Amino acid sequence: MKLSSVQRVGDEGVRGEHEVGPVADLPAGAVVGAGGYAVGNIDGGLFAVSRRCRHLGADLANGTLDEHGHLVCPWHQSA
Repeated sequence: MKLSSVQRVGDEGVRGEHEVGPVADLPAGAVVGAGGYAVGNIDGGLFAVSRRCRHLGADLANGTLDEHGHLVCPWHQSA
């Protein structure tokens, strides 16, 4: 696992509103960063969670969605 390609993030920007963009620009299965949040689209249902993985501090905006719609950490592959 190559950890150097994934950025560690803090909790800055977790409060308040953040512009993500048009829903049409966030296709199903996508995850993007918006301020302190990782925002994703699970089959048309949108979600936002803290962008920082609580285990290692990885940027969850670089995560993926598994076959069950769970956000998977890019560092330790936990959902």
